[in-house]
Amino acid sequence: MVLTQNSLLFGYQLFPAPISLLSNPGVEPVELSRIDPDWALARDHQLDVLHIRRTKHVLILGCGSLGSPIAELLARAGIGKLTLVDFETFEAENSARHVLGMLAIGQKKSIALQERLRSEIPGVEIKALVAVASSWIADSCKRGDFDLVIDCTGEGGIRVLLSKLRKQTLGDCGIVHAWLEPFGAAAHAVYLRGNDIWPDSDPADSLVNVATWPTDTRVNLPACGAGFHVYAAADAWQAAGFVGERLLNIIDGKVTQSLVWSWIRTRSFFLALPVNASLKSIVPENGSRDEAVMITRNLNALLSSHDP
Repeated sequence: MVLTQNSLLFGYQLFPAPISLLSNPGVEPVELSRIDPDWALARDHQLDVLHIRRTKHVLILGCGSLGSPIAELLARAGIGKLTLVDFETFEAENSARHVLGMLAIGQKKSIALQERLRSEIPGVEIKALVAVASSWIADSCKRGDFDLVIDCTGEGGIRVLLSKLRKQTLGDCGIVHAWLEPFGAAAHAVYLRGNDIWPDSDPADSLVNVATWPTDTRVNLPACGAGFHVYAAADAWQAAGFVGERLLNIIDGKVTQSLVWSWIRTRSFFLALPVNASLKSIVPENGSRDEAVMITRNLNALLSSHDP
């Protein structure tokens, strides 16, 4: 038997009398804990915000070192439904900066992340898709399915494709492109609201990034055509926290225009890197290599100021 008073729970276990049917039944108190989303995710605080978030459906493209912590942050913030799209398999070397670990080796990233979030966060609905983001967007994405689309692939082709297919596949839901620059030197989130379009020229490097980098800053793996950028979990998760705060502001209806948010390390950080990067004026001149600044730019103003 469970009795409730506001957020308090009182539990009692009833059991038959041990000696005679004429005796009163035994009553024993039982310690109870609430695990419903209202309590587990919000402690019954600001439930109006939580309940709106629980109605939202968010699509995340890419479940790597940035997409996976963003997915977890949104789930813990109360987003009701997440669809995760990623084709890659989790390998041992991914465990250094991913929310998944050694138990996920050999599994598809989206599937393993789905199972983690389902098992650890109450009330969230997760759908994992093992698919190439570009193909899935073109073939399977439907208007009205999502309240927000978050692109964590870091691929210029995906940024352009989402804009090209926006009207027929996404409708007027918001799109956010999130990525890190090499070495975790900066993180960016570009929000396109309503009918705003990302240009076909993909001006991420020319307009958003804060440095011009050498041709390839990746570490190339032996006997493999791929490589990776050097940065740690602290860099990826710090970027995820920065992006996650802004995603929640969008979902909560606090953002009314298309914006570019950037988290930028100081010149001291860039000077200590093993490669030479050409810095733009937006990089802060002062501060230690451990410091950073956050800035906000209007996307349409940024694009129009660089029109040919």
